[in-house]
Amino acid sequence: RHLTLMDLHEVLSIPVEELLLPPSKSTAENFCFGEADEEMKEVWFIRHGEALHNVKKKYLHTRDNPLTEKGVEQAKDLGAELASKHLNFDVVLTSPLLRALQTTYHAFGTTGTPIEVTAQCTERYKTQCDVGTPKSELQQSPEWSSWHGWDCLEDKWWPTEREEKDGKVRAEAFVSWLERRPEKTIAVVGHGQFTAYILGHFLRNATTEMLTMRHTPDGENQAPDGEHQVPDRT
Repeated sequence: RHLTLMDLHEVLSIPVEELLLPPSKSTAENFCFGEADEEMKEVWFIRHGEALHNVKKKYLHTRDNPLTEKGVEQAKDLGAELASKHLNFDVVLTSPLLRALQTTYHAFGTTGTPIEVTAQCTERYKTQCDVGTPKSELQQSPEWSSWHGWDCLEDKWWPTEREEKDGKVRAEAFVSWLERRPEKTIAVVGHGQFTAYILGHFLRNATTEMLTMRHTPDGENQAPDGEHQVPDRT
């Protein structure tokens, strides 16, 4: 079945008029082109597997939805596919929203790859399904309680303002932070809209796209500062 604009409007909760606009200039266009003599790195952007609100519109108004059974299988299949490519990730970064944590666990949880939780790649705060679960509750799950990054999160870590106005700024700061990190091969498990700010288009559930970025590890693991300019829509 082919998706229509109304399908995208209902599933992604994006105004139809926004879907009809020409593609915006992506963060990738600003950041991901290095000079020939620059050292480069690979960043694999992954959208979480199918979650409840991707299937039924009513779950857009339910907080922090989990994956469906299909979404779990998608995550496992994605992990197997990436393993078959013999990709050795230095680190996997994941959003703290439940659908991303579950995708990360099923795709990478048994690989031995270091996994780090960061709110910098969470979804924009558009509907109730983008409201997170407090860190104190998430850490009770043994699947991901030992992952890195929890110490850097507030208990209420998600954006507090509805209709986040600085999503593109956050995306650009996130890309700059990725460039400054010391790792050379990174996986980022995130969300449709936030990843679209970077790639310039939406990924389907449990799919991935690789970008080559400059490797400039001067600041290494310094947190994103959010002081970059939002690209204009063209």
